[in-house]
Amino acid sequence: MNLKHFTIRKCPICESSKIREILTKRTFIRNFKLEVSQVYAICAECSFMFTKNPLSNSDLEIYYSSNMQERKIGADENELSHIKDQINFLKQSLNFSNRAVLEIGANNGSFLMEYGAPESYYRELNVDSLSILKNKKNLKNFEEIPKEKRTSKFDQIILLHTLEHIVNPKKFIKSWVSYLKDGGVFFVEVPDFTFNDDNTDDFIFEHVNFFSEKTLRELFQNSGLTVIATQIALDPKYPACTKCVVRMIAKKAKNVFPQKISSKILLLKKREERWGIYFKNIDSKLAKLNSGSQIAIYSASWLTTECLEKTKLLDYNIVAIFDRDPKKQGTTIKNIPIESPDNLLSTKIDHIFVLNEGYENEIRQYFDKLGFPVGKASWWSDFK
Repeated sequence: MNLKHFTIRKCPICESSKIREILTKRTFIRNFKLEVSQVYAICAECSFMFTKNPLSNSDLEIYYSSNMQERKIGADENELSHIKDQINFLKQSLNFSNRAVLEIGANNGSFLMEYGAPESYYRELNVDSLSILKNKKNLKNFEEIPKEKRTSKFDQIILLHTLEHIVNPKKFIKSWVSYLKDGGVFFVEVPDFTFNDDNTDDFIFEHVNFFSEKTLRELFQNSGLTVIATQIALDPKYPACTKCVVRMIAKKAKNVFPQKISSKILLLKKREERWGIYFKNIDSKLAKLNSGSQIAIYSASWLTTECLEKTKLLDYNIVAIFDRDPKKQGTTIKNIPIESPDNLLSTKIDHIFVLNEGYENEIRQYFDKLGFPVGKASWWSDFK
């Protein structure tokens, strides 16, 4: 298929034309079965980082509707702990009622269920998520509210790991301001790019925005909102984002003037250089294995695809990729079959590479339960 890209010529936040390209990366997209080239750029005025050549909105809709991300019915222990931290931050920062709350990109509704607002609404596009949400007690679909009753309805609008996926974040925020009551707030959590260190998130295809505390603040200020609370947090056990996140609460208020933020350039190319070390360490492990070894991989993720592209794994005999998501089972990556982990013990395997960062502890526990030999496994954390 022919994918359509468009070029962003002005900063999506401050509209400066002083944009510098900093990195180009090619990524294989499984559900499109082709490779795309992504150009990452930074604004020299406000330091906002973004994808300069994102896919068209129509192609992005196709991607999200056909991707194979697993949708759980509820939150596990680590996710629930993270949600409680988010709620504590909200409650400590607000001094008014949270009677009517809307979460955009609500996934399975776990945040709304735990928050327990008297009126909890969701807006969700994913079909699998919608099938889960409709069965959650006390949660209501935003689309079922009559249009004439939506304006100024909500005390809070929640965006948790959603805004980094939105191509034009300022336009998006402005489009939802009218749904807030006077004094209402946005609550956002996104991967944090304030610091360029080991706890900074990595570039992946789905993320088109890379916010720091300063650029997220400027987004809200340029959208006519006042930031009233911010927090940078690190929760390595949170599988959706094991790196730092920035949380921010922005209030709907009048007569807010944007504040200029000093520009700076981050040395992002060094992050890609560090990935080269990961791949080199995987190749070093492979060199120590017998050339006839039966190798398996755990997790049919973007990380696995990246490793297959950038290491010597494909030079070896890979018998299977194991993944618990039934939608992935029966498909292939690079002609390697994806199977259920239930087949692990019945498959002849000399060594398995677990290429999954967020769920590593969970997978270790699963292997222990199965009785899979520890000595046959190499973990993503081993290659750092």
